[in-house]
Amino acid sequence: MMCRLFTCFRVFDLCLTQKKTRMFKSGLSFCFVVPPKITAIESKPKEIKHGEKTELQWAVTGFTPGKMSIISSVQRKGEQIRQLFHWEAQDKKTFEGKTSAFSLKDLSDGRNKDASFTAQVPKCEQDKHKDGTFRVMCSITVTPDASTDNEAELTVQVKHEALNDRDTCIERIKLQVPGVAPTVTEIDLRPEIKHSEVARLSWSVTGFTPKPISIVFLLKRKGELKEKRLFHWRIPEKGGIDDEAKMGSTALTDVRDRCEEDD
Repeated sequence: MMCRLFTCFRVFDLCLTQKKTRMFKSGLSFCFVVPPKITAIESKPKEIKHGEKTELQWAVTGFTPGKMSIISSVQRKGEQIRQLFHWEAQDKKTFEGKTSAFSLKDLSDGRNKDASFTAQVPKCEQDKHKDGTFRVMCSITVTPDASTDNEAELTVQVKHEALNDRDTCIERIKLQVPGVAPTVTEIDLRPEIKHSEVARLSWSVTGFTPKPISIVFLLKRKGELKEKRLFHWRIPEKGGIDDEAKMGSTALTDVRDRCEEDD
């Protein structure tokens, strides 16, 4: 009996020293729930590049069995926040008898898939400290598009029955996806230039993102000190990328500022 009382008071003392721990009393025995902690979200590799897969990894650790959910969402520049994935352990029974890792329940909305983000449902396992707490190692794969995902913010929120409305268990990471510089081919002249005959100059500007770009054609004749601006074409940062542009080709805008006519 003395040993039992000593154990109860030890649990009571532990509950008092942890502000976010809730304690429940049943007769002479006490049970307590410990809220989770979330690590910072790390990208691997650290540098995020357009069109290349990057793993966004974090861990939820140190929590006792109980209803728990992990919800991830993304907010792009100028857009509303959008939920990506929702994983959950429904109640304490989910943890009972589990001696090895088990998958959380996937409550993600399949109709809300995002082209840039994919993930496997994570598994829950006993924490390495073997103190009765659990952990979840999480990972999301992002294949970013610099034109849409640069400065997008990924938010991960963890909910647990030991957390009240004032407690927060949230981590965020802002994606920095630099654009890709264009490549300009050599100017192709076909056929060769002959006096008083029309000749076509052609070249390509390729491999760049995002789409806003400006192309200026300059002419400098022999003996002249100053270049002459003949043509200026561009796709503006705003207002020039419509649904047709997203599907493929885009008509550039002909800009006449400071352009000079030439015979």
